[in-house]
Amino acid sequence: MTKIWIAWLLTSAVAPAYAGSQLELNYTEAVVAYQKNQLPEALRLLEAVIKEEPEDLKALELKGLVFKDQGRSEDSLAVFSLLRAIAAKNKLPATQSATYDFQAGVLLVDLKRPDLAKPLLTNSIKADFNTTPARYFLGVIAENYFRAVARGNSPMLRASAYYYLGVMAKRSDADKEAGIYWQEARKVAQSILASPDVSAASASTARTLIARIDSAGKDSEEISPQSNFFANIAAITSYDSNVLLNAIVNIGASGNPTLMETVRYGIGYDLPLGGDSLTTALRGSINYNFNPAAHAGQFFINDATVAYTFQAKSSISYGLRTGATYIFRNDTSQSTNGALKPQSLGIPIAPFVRRNWTNWRWTAE
Repeated sequence: MTKIWIAWLLTSAVAPAYAGSQLELNYTEAVVAYQKNQLPEALRLLEAVIKEEPEDLKALELKGLVFKDQGRSEDSLAVFSLLRAIAAKNKLPATQSATYDFQAGVLLVDLKRPDLAKPLLTNSIKADFNTTPARYFLGVIAENYFRAVARGNSPMLRASAYYYLGVMAKRSDADKEAGIYWQEARKVAQSILASPDVSAASASTARTLIARIDSAGKDSEEISPQSNFFANIAAITSYDSNVLLNAIVNIGASGNPTLMETVRYGIGYDLPLGGDSLTTALRGSINYNFNPAAHAGQFFINDATVAYTFQAKSSISYGLRTGATYIFRNDTSQSTNGALKPQSLGIPIAPFVRRNWTNWRWTAE
């Protein structure tokens, strides 16, 4: 989980009770040391202040921040908990105590204690302090809860958890990830409907959830339309020590080396069909060999494919692919430069399985 620490050092907002003393000098030097990331020195100076003034809010707050920056989350939490107690005892304004609530809440999220963090972050929002970051961390807590539910044993709760994870991903502009979550929600909901023991109430809830998924996907497409066309082109310079006279199999070595320039291209269209997709594409390459003796090893390869993919937005998808591969080779029997002539035509058909690794999200529980 990404840590976001937000803190304010209001060093000039209120003059401390020890203004003009050595303690004030120690505190000021501690602030400077903290700003220079000299954390041990800042901590030493703060301890000197706190020894004389055990409930000095400014010194304690800075001490809590030093511990936090040192990765000492438990120690930092203890300091901000003490600050919350002092604020309550002295009946400080809610806006000031909210500072300590927020810091303690963030630390509790980091320490995997969400139930203790939620009320503190909520207090911060009620006091109108750091409302956006507080809501962010409450969202982190909710997401972790939904992830735990999605790994559970209740199909209906799993389907709902995947749906809301998709909603959260969509609001973060992670459209592809949202699609994967909604696909998983649909699969679980459909498995509920397919169960012979499903109750009328559960069936109704599952259908409602599927309708929500369909509506969310439709709204997403209307708000953020994306082109289903794709295209690419690349030029590659390489060296071949022994040019082959067959573009597919490792036979027909010419014995001629050459510097080679290859242009590769691709163009296609992807048609969504519910959770599946139909993809048509034309890909190919053409190469030029700079050594005239290797001109017979020049090929123009065209690969036209049609593929139907089931569960296209899921982390694991599968389908069937077919097409045609048409290869032209440079015929140098009539001239040195030669001319492209058909060499072979292949019509493959095969099933496939694909794992989408790019959408994995690693979290620590």
